[in-house]
Amino acid sequence: MGAGGNECTEKEVAMEGIERKGKKLLWKEVRQHNTASSCWLVMSNRVYDVTEFLDRHPGGRDMLLISAGRDATTVFDAYHPFTDAPKQYLDKFYIGYIEDSDIFPPFSPDRSGFYATLKQRVKQYLEDNKIDPKDIRPGLIKLAGMLAVAMMCYSVMHQIFGVASWPVRIFAAAVFGVFQALPLLHAMHDASHASLGHASWGWKAIGQLCMEWYAGASLRSWQYQHVVGHHIYTNVMGADPDMPVAIDGDLRRLVPRQKWANMYRYQAFYLPILYGLLALKFRIQDFVDTHMSETNGPILVNPTTTAHWVQLITTKIFWMLWRLVAPIAFFHVPVLETLVLFCISELVTGWYLAFNFQVSHISESIYFPDMFDDDMKTQPQPTSDDAKLSATASTTLRARNVNSMASKTPSADKKDPHFKVGNELGEWAVVQVETSVDYSHGSAVTAYLAGALNYQVVHHLFPCVSQYVYPAIAPIVKQTCDEFGVKYRIAPSFWAAFSLHLKLLWRMGQDGVAASLHA
Repeated sequence: MGAGGNECTEKEVAMEGIERKGKKLLWKEVRQHNTASSCWLVMSNRVYDVTEFLDRHPGGRDMLLISAGRDATTVFDAYHPFTDAPKQYLDKFYIGYIEDSDIFPPFSPDRSGFYATLKQRVKQYLEDNKIDPKDIRPGLIKLAGMLAVAMMCYSVMHQIFGVASWPVRIFAAAVFGVFQALPLLHAMHDASHASLGHASWGWKAIGQLCMEWYAGASLRSWQYQHVVGHHIYTNVMGADPDMPVAIDGDLRRLVPRQKWANMYRYQAFYLPILYGLLALKFRIQDFVDTHMSETNGPILVNPTTTAHWVQLITTKIFWMLWRLVAPIAFFHVPVLETLVLFCISELVTGWYLAFNFQVSHISESIYFPDMFDDDMKTQPQPTSDDAKLSATASTTLRARNVNSMASKTPSADKKDPHFKVGNELGEWAVVQVETSVDYSHGSAVTAYLAGALNYQVVHHLFPCVSQYVYPAIAPIVKQTCDEFGVKYRIAPSFWAAFSLHLKLLWRMGQDGVAASLHA
């Protein structure tokens, strides 16, 4: 039985609106078709064989291949927000339907019409104002400036054009760390979401330039973690790679389901320090997890080809050559000095990226869906202010043993955006809004420094839209959220959002409530 007494079964909900035509398939069979030689996608429980379409896909073959053998419903909807044409075109590739359960719970259909309404309004705004949602020019201009500053800092820290004092070189290394991160937050991030221009080869080339040749990490690994994992299952422990994977033993305790340990009392102090290792962690994870183990947290990575290995090893060697070998071999910088400057820049990059990532989702003010908890049938309706959690809501969180806002009475109205049945996670678009926090709206400086992650809600709802459009469409998102009763949280500044992050770390560290374990 679902929320509010709805009599639908979970299987009926899973097959809602699905015609049972063609062959009945099982997930274990579908998952085997996850390569370029046999590429199957599942959308709304319908199975499509898109193998012959790979090289004709306007979004590039890579976007299809990372979704192969898995449920691509949400990815498909989020990356085709302004047209229904691709759905109609897909019919020719339909081969059957699937009824058994996936490894992750499903999202609810857009029963309330929240996402459909929002997409139509944004589409109309872009058309009326003749705005190209993928305009490549702002991204390229900013990227050129960022790389110029980075190379200037590189030359100063390694004294390529003249002698510089040690403090100046340390400062240059720190600034280089910031400008190693900024192209990732701007050009690479947009490229990974197919929102940097209209040519798939273009955003792939720019994405690899920034992520692989410039920063020494893997664009492929990032797409599995970020596009396939985090952007779909935001804040869902057991599905989102950015969340703790294990109930016991993780360095972070972010949700009550995790077992409490004494070390968590200090996580608000040690985690911000450890965030500096994020950039190095990414580069190691590329090898060990994505390419060797073919996993990225709970996300399964599709088979790694020889071409993937060649790309990974070649770009990492190139990165090590220009970052570590060149200063020593060509610019005659002592080894110890090179290593010290390298560590400074890498720590700054790690801190810069981590702080920007963490404040948007790991926050005292937002919702953490629980895909295991039988008590979470209806998504709670938040009651806190934008920038702080009320004392009443905080008490409710502890009483319910979930980290979400104070609950409202469950609704049986399917048009309620918080209506859920069975093990549904909720309407995907609603979950994206209520698992994110924005900050500093209207600040062009903050948008530049954060890669527009201060418009995190807008980004999660429209990942295929350029970040430089977010400030313009944010008011439309806010208005639509207000009309549908979906809480859109906006903190007044980065530091207010960062404070909410630290408050969550502190509270979850001090809270010794035992985790709720399910067989």
